[in-house]
Amino acid sequence: MELNTNKSSWMKWNNDAKKRKLTPSFETTYKLFLKGNDVKQIAKIREVKEETIQIQTIDLIAKALINIDDVVNKDRQEYINSKITNKNISSLKEIKEQVGDDYSYFEIKCILAHLNLEPKRIRK
Repeated sequence: MELNTNKSSWMKWNNDAKKRKLTPSFETTYKLFLKGNDVKQIAKIREVKEETIQIQTIDLIAKALINIDDVVNKDRQEYINSKITNKNISSLKEIKEQVGDDYSYFEIKCILAHLNLEPKRIRK
């Protein structure tokens, strides 16, 4: 798939995530993932908000340091992918509307980071 050169804020963030060096905080999160902890466990261990770990997780996926399969269940990935690849979607909100309330923005962002795509370019 070809990436849109007209950068959206999501795409800019996703591309910037690849270039950013890991801070000590990210390294700590990464090491905890490697030990088999999930987002909730890491947030509890580190005594930070779950949203903080979610942001770091998306960055780590964008950098291909952690596998999306360790974060988003394969069936959920397939369902989200089936909705986003067959539609002319241009925003995260539109993807969320397609997949419904049983799926989180976090899961969607993880998949987009994994695919290195912005919403308007994810159709096949």
